[in-house]
Order: sequence, then C-alpha cells, then structure tokens
Amino acid sequence: MDEIKPARRWLRLSIRDLFWTILLAAVLVAWWLDHRELTKKNLGTLTVYSLLNADAKQTAEAVQAIYAGDRNVRVIAETKQNRVIVNAPTRQSAEIQAIIMKLDESK
Repeated sequence: MDEIKPARRWLRLSIRDLFWTILLAAVLVAWWLDHRELTKKNLGTLTVYSLLNADAKQTAEAVQAIYAGDRNVRVIAETKQNRVIVNAPTRQSAEIQAIIMKLDESK
C-alpha cells in the first residue's frame, strides 16, 4: 500500500534550536556593546602641553583633580621636559587647554 507522507515543514524548530539562537544573539549583542565602549574610550586626542612657568607635576595633579570622576581623561606629567600629556575626548580638549594655560600663566 502506498503510504502518504506528510508535507515536510522546513521551519520546524525545537526548544534546543531556540535556545542556541537566543544564546548566539546574546553573545553578538554583548560583543557589540563591549566593542562600542572600547571605541568610545579610544576616541580621545593626545595633546602635549609644554609649560613655561608652572611645574608639570603640580599642573597634572590639578587637572586630574578637576577631572577625577571622568575615566576618559588621563593626564601624565613629564617632569624632565616640563610637559603635560593629556589624553581626553575631543569635546573636552579646549576646556583642558584653557585650564592648563591659566595654571601656566598664574605661576
């Protein structure tokens, strides 16, 4: 006798398939969020300020104190050449430059 085969369903998913799909989507979203955060951190500009009057270490400490809560601003004092190196987002560069120049003029 001829058996009638049911029509094959191509979109039949099991719970295991659903689990793997959700897991893959979660891993991709987590990677994307982490990658986005890393690229935000790297969008800063590196600027070197040569000081004429002020001490580099004191100036760097003052700028670090002002931006203590901001993890995106990093300040390094180079005491041999009396320079301050700042890595900060572009939107804050003008503000930091004004602070450093004001500190350099006041000493």
